[in-house]
Amino acid sequence: MHPQEVIVQDAPTFEQRFGLREEDQGQIRLLDDQLRKHYGLAVTELTLPHSQCARLPLKGHYCIIAENKMTFLTLPPLSDTFAILGGGFKVGSRVSLPWLSEFPVIYWGDLDSHGFQILSQLRSIFPYVISLMMEKETLQIFAQFCVRATPCAVRNLPYLTADEHELFLHLAHNTIRLEQEHTTHAHAPSQIQKRLLQMRNWARSDPSKSI
Repeated sequence: MHPQEVIVQDAPTFEQRFGLREEDQGQIRLLDDQLRKHYGLAVTELTLPHSQCARLPLKGHYCIIAENKMTFLTLPPLSDTFAILGGGFKVGSRVSLPWLSEFPVIYWGDLDSHGFQILSQLRSIFPYVISLMMEKETLQIFAQFCVRATPCAVRNLPYLTADEHELFLHLAHNTIRLEQEHTTHAHAPSQIQKRLLQMRNWARSDPSKSI
């Protein structure tokens, strides 16, 4: 029991109120049941403090970082692949895991200016990050689901490709947002497989190859 004098009644979080340690939680899904068996785990979904995530021996597999929780939870089974739930602009700290620097990573974010800012932030840490369904084709296919985005004053993102930066400027200028959960389950699997194939080809030729 905490003495009343050490409880901060107006603290914004439970941890701050009772003087407990605060640490970001990482959420990981093993999308291949063989990975669960390989690592001797009883479950395929893990929620751990970031410091403990860093101790996981998930080396040499493929990774998808999904920004939206619903998308993260509904990713299909994928061979030799696991997923990490992104954290918006906190994603850099949440995925700064030592073993994640050893293989290519897919990032699937919202199609809006913030999504591309997060992608650029990730690439400043992991230069080989591949974007997923963050291109003009996806925007055109699901245009009916676009909504007005928060205005963005940023105009230069140094870690985007030329095509990505062009689309980023279009979205920022027109304040357009397409949330990733509006891309249908019929469309997503083929695009994910396409990116995984691209990653595997790169890994065979040069695991450190950037985009």
